[in-house]
Amino acid sequence: LDENRGPFHFREGRGCVADAPVICDAERGEVVLQPAYYVIGHFSRFIRPGALILGTSKPWRDVEAVAARNPDGSIAIVMRNPRSTAVKVHLHVGDQLATVSLTPYSMNSFLLTE
Repeated sequence: LDENRGPFHFREGRGCVADAPVICDAERGEVVLQPAYYVIGHFSRFIRPGALILGTSKPWRDVEAVAARNPDGSIAIVMRNPRSTAVKVHLHVGDQLATVSLTPYSMNSFLLTE
């Protein structure tokens, strides 16, 4: 999108609610990376093409999470703590167990390899 969140693909007068991971500001000659850009990075860096989704959390839980088995056998877990307080999480995959603390309003990625 441009600095005005356009181009617009709807009738005039309805307002624009569009956002994008990358905004191009032609007037300043800048590219602005929005928070969504970094969120997408967590998924694309750790969950590889061809991965099998193993499970997801319910959106009303304390932590939002997705786990996937990558084609190389590694397991990627991406978690989001949407709360204003830290949340302690217990990861249990196979015979591996770990306890981690997720900072407030954070995205966290974990990669378990054999």
